[in-house]
Amino acid sequence: KSSSLNCHFKNLGTFVVSIAHYMRAYFNYQALNYGRDFSLPGDVGFLNCVMLKETANDEYPLYAKIGCQHRDTYTSTKLQLIVYSDKQCSQVYSDEEMKGDGYDVNGYFLSNKVSFRPPF
Repeated sequence: KSSSLNCHFKNLGTFVVSIAHYMRAYFNYQALNYGRDFSLPGDVGFLNCVMLKETANDEYPLYAKIGCQHRDTYTSTKLQLIVYSDKQCSQVYSDEEMKGDGYDVNGYFLSNKVSFRPPF
């Protein structure tokens, strides 16, 4: 019996969402489940493109946003902090400033590690 209120049991395709949208929904779900026992990770603000305060007074400030970890041979479901040279977070900051697991930003080490990971 079919009704417009029934869910589809057949795969209709793939739905793609940004990391930011997915993680916000996931954190909202966790907040509903755990209530006052839930707290957001400290680096959750980087789900948006934000200016790095260490460069706020520079002629060319830098920005950062969480994205998928990328290597020359693969793209992972792990997340990492990526530094950008524009406020739209579309121009990746020079790889020359990348130091292993982070960036050298005006003499300040900025880790590219993210404290959370999507549960998939």
